[in-house]
Amino acid sequence: MLRLGDVMNNKKWMIGILCAFTLFILSCGSNGVIRDPTACTEEAKICPDGSAVGRTGPNCKFAPCPVDESIYLDYIAPSSGPVGTEVTIYGSGFSVRNNAVKFGSGYMERFDSEDGKTIKFTVPDGLTPKGTESFMKTSPGRFSVSVVNAEGMESNKASFTVVETGKSCTRDAKQCPDGSYVGRTGPNCEFAECPTAGIACTPEERTNQGCLAIYSPVCGWFKSSVNCVKYPCAGDYSNGCTACADNMVEYYTYGACPPELNGGTACTQEAMQCSDGSYVGRTGPNCEFASCPA
Repeated sequence: MLRLGDVMNNKKWMIGILCAFTLFILSCGSNGVIRDPTACTEEAKICPDGSAVGRTGPNCKFAPCPVDESIYLDYIAPSSGPVGTEVTIYGSGFSVRNNAVKFGSGYMERFDSEDGKTIKFTVPDGLTPKGTESFMKTSPGRFSVSVVNAEGMESNKASFTVVETGKSCTRDAKQCPDGSYVGRTGPNCEFAECPTAGIACTPEERTNQGCLAIYSPVCGWFKSSVNCVKYPCAGDYSNGCTACADNMVEYYTYGACPPELNGGTACTQEAMQCSDGSYVGRTGPNCEFASCPA
């Protein structure tokens, strides 16, 4: 005897099989082939060699262009620098004459490669796309670099980073109280700080209004912002408290200030840098720069 429970179980199995079969039919085309659930648009991208590639799944991105190994870029040196930097491209398949260099959106023509392996170019101050007369100033950032040979074949790409041009400071120097020299430095080309050989004034000493009448002579050395015309750039004070109460003083040393140099001739405290990197100062009797070492 067929029981009611057996009938219900058989019915559930039949419904399950029917649902699975229906889903299979919906996922198939009229020819019974399972359809790709991802439908990419049927557009194409033209590659440098003239071939075309279409979009492919799962994200419908364009397939990579075929690499033409007959022209190849290995590396560039240097890979960063300011506008005006000379760059060498190393690779193979370059034409002896009439190569072009793509730099970002810019297109530069007429580059020769005698060995077919190297090309030199200078980072331009502006970019002009091929076939246009527009000019875009080269700004700091990263730019792609590739070579197009005389046959029109383009290499793979390398990367060059354009950096800001460093500010060039004059090569003069200032003599410090300890006899050393400091040069100018960026970003505003001010003289670097002299090495401190004494006792720096503290903020509390700057605001002290009641210095004790103690005689302990010190030499108060003035800040670099004070324009002195003779050495030493300092003044005598009765003690450290009175020295630091003067806003012109940066630090002090114990004892009286050293005497003026050059027998009373006051030459400005600037210096000239020699070709070997050393400095020479001005000297008497006419305060001309001393001769650089031979």
